[in-house]
Amino acid sequence: LEPSGLTFDPAKPAELKIEYDQLNDDLDGDGNVDADDDDIEQQIDIWRQARPGDPFVRVGTGKIEDQDEIEAKLLGFSRYAIAY
Repeated sequence: LEPSGLTFDPAKPAELKIEYDQLNDDLDGDGNVDADDDDIEQQIDIWRQARPGDPFVRVGTGKIEDQDEIEAKLLGFSRYAIAY
């Protein structure tokens, strides 16, 4: 999200929602829906990278597993990714 460095009022943070339902519960992409996919869903989160080359930092999110969606409150623009 650009411009990097722009910040939001902490009392009214922006919300980022990411849906991953297009994976059809096969989160590791191996063609099987199994316990490995359940483990990934327990660990999946939104990560933030302040600038290219910086490490990604876990944002901390809320998961709505029955809707295959995660969401996070954002205090600023940056680079975001979904990972586990």
